[in-house]
Amino acid sequence: MTRRVLLVDDEPKVLSALRRQLRSSFDVVTAVGGAAGLEALQSEGPFAVVISDMRMPEMDGIAFLRKAEEVSRDTVRMMLTGNADQETAAKAVNEGRVFRFFTKPCSTEILAPGIEAALEQHRLITAERDLLQKTVSGSIKVLVDVVRLVDQDIIGDTDLLRTLARDTAKALKLKNAWQVEMAATLAQIGKLTIPADVMGKVRSGEPLTDTEQDIVDRVPEVSRDLIGNIPRLETIGEIAYYQGKNFDGSGFPHDDKRGADIPLGARIVHILADLVDAAGGREPDEGTVAALQTGAGRYDPNLLRAVEQVVRARAVTAGGKSAAHIATPLVAALIVSGDRLAADIRTSDGRVLLAAGQVVNDAQIKKLVNLAKMKRVDEPIVVYREPQEETMQKAVG
Repeated sequence: MTRRVLLVDDEPKVLSALRRQLRSSFDVVTAVGGAAGLEALQSEGPFAVVISDMRMPEMDGIAFLRKAEEVSRDTVRMMLTGNADQETAAKAVNEGRVFRFFTKPCSTEILAPGIEAALEQHRLITAERDLLQKTVSGSIKVLVDVVRLVDQDIIGDTDLLRTLARDTAKALKLKNAWQVEMAATLAQIGKLTIPADVMGKVRSGEPLTDTEQDIVDRVPEVSRDLIGNIPRLETIGEIAYYQGKNFDGSGFPHDDKRGADIPLGARIVHILADLVDAAGGREPDEGTVAALQTGAGRYDPNLLRAVEQVVRARAVTAGGKSAAHIATPLVAALIVSGDRLAADIRTSDGRVLLAAGQVVNDAQIKKLVNLAKMKRVDEPIVVYREPQEETMQKAVG
């Protein structure tokens, strides 16, 4: 658990004295004034606790703590001030949302236990978030992997979509990046309700009846309703619901939302889902993004530019198939989770089991190994790998 504490005051001598008092128990960083405090939160964080003075020039303590919450939501906020009047305390609690309020002078015997309590509060906040993200994310990944084992084409290459969502959210510095990643994973879950014969017509490009088209169009709505059965994923459900909504307001759902009124996560997933489709399940490149740019009104232009930067970055890193990666033939037992297929995997009777470009997961690997034992899958399996002498020696046994 982090014990980092940021002290903010406009008097350097006060900060020096506080640091001497607390440095034996906490990892203390100081900042002179509110502007410097915000800079420290952004460039030197994360901090578990921030303690601010009230009266500071240009930006008082309440204004600073209010902005600090925007910059670092998980950081627990406290105030240490010479202003002990009731009005200041009330504003600190109501506007600055402080956890504790201390008045100067404040002894170490009083301040240190208060900081310990704030550290425990920070632990509870982050533990709850981590539990939600890791436990729910893990459970959903299992669900999606099982669905893909039954029929790979129902919800597509969620691994590629999820990693693109993660990279895009990181590039945009989104605070709740995990929600975008989760929405990308679950956005197409509503396809499970499409009848098999209708799904077959969708895959082959056959024309649909009005009723069949309505079923397909309502996949985002069904996805939202299914996700809504999972507690605390309402925001993710809303992203799924608006995943097909165009930036100009056209598309499903048929309401008045357009532009920035459409949830940010939905605008991102909309671009990425179409990008993956346009790339045919393979790693998208700048040409794929350029093809999307011809769809005037469909996408948020600023987000499309951000996605283009992500795609360009992935082309020269391990996130995509860079020049350093080569097609490597391996037996099924040597495939690892995260490998990207350089060629289709086919069953012994010629049926495509997994298409080139897809990223394989643990569940799929277990199935491949079992099929290989029964001589029901063609080996070697070709994946993209960084050239390594040991791997090449073991590749085809």
